[in-house]
Amino acid sequence: MDSLVRVGQFTDLNLEIKDLQSDSALIKKDIPFTLESLVANLKNIQYAVNSDQLLKVEELTYHSQENSMVFKGIGFTYNSGLLGALSQTDIQKDLIEFEVKELKLTHIDTKSSIYGDLSLIAGLATIDSLELIDLRDKNKPRPSEPVKPMFEGIIEKIPFPLRLDTIRIQNSKISYQEIGEGIPNRLICLLKMFRPNYTTC
Repeated sequence: MDSLVRVGQFTDLNLEIKDLQSDSALIKKDIPFTLESLVANLKNIQYAVNSDQLLKVEELTYHSQENSMVFKGIGFTYNSGLLGALSQTDIQKDLIEFEVKELKLTHIDTKSSIYGDLSLIAGLATIDSLELIDLRDKNKPRPSEPVKPMFEGIIEKIPFPLRLDTIRIQNSKISYQEIGEGIPNRLICLLKMFRPNYTTC
C-alpha cells in the first residue's frame, strides 16, 4: 500500500500581487492569469533532503520585479549529527554542515524550482555570514576515485542542483577538519573541535 511521506513544510505564507488579470483566452493555459508583480514570503521552511539530511530556512522572500530571492537563517544539518553520519560511511568521505545568515539570488532563471525536485539557477549569489564545517575521517579507507580539490568537493556535496554565474561570499568562515588516525570520536567531542549545535556527540 502506498503511503504519504512529508518531505517539507512551511508556515506564514504571504502574497502581495499587483494587477492580477485573467480572461477566457488564458483559461486553457498552464498559468491562467497575468500579473504586474508578485512578492511572496514564507517562514519556517523545512525540507527533508533525505532520511538524515535536513535543510531549514527561517524566511524566504521572492520579488518578481527584482527577479530576486532572499533566504534568511539557513541551516543544513544531519539528524544524527555530523559525527554520527560520518560513522555510517565505509570510506573516507567529506561531509558538511553549514549555517548562513542570508543568501540573496539575483537574475533568477525561470527553470529554477523551490518545490518538488529542488533546483536553483541564478546569475549572482551573495552569501553573508556562512559558517561551514567539512569533516573527514582518516581512519576509513581512501576512496578509489581521485579526491577533488576541497572547494570543488564542497560545492558538489550540496544536495540539489545549483547553477550560478558568480558567487560572492562575505563575513564567512569555512573549516576543514580531519579525524586523525587512531583518534576516537568521543575524544574529539571532549576536545570541543566542533560547535555543539553542529554535531551531536
